[in-house]
Amino acid sequence: MGIATPGDAEVLDAMRTYAEDMAFTGLTAREFLRAPVFRRLHRHCKAGNQRVLALMKEVVAMAVP
Repeated sequence: MGIATPGDAEVLDAMRTYAEDMAFTGLTAREFLRAPVFRRLHRHCKAGNQRVLALMKEVVAMAVP
């Protein structure tokens, strides 16, 4: 049994949630770009960028238990 590939809506929701969570946490020197980067990736996926969406599907599939 392999890891199920999430759908587009699941990927977008996971990315939005992660970016929001990062925005609420304290920002250290290493993490200050994390939220803006994920917001930008989210915009690209939402706009239909299939390359970014495919990459993020793999990332979300690995992160979801």
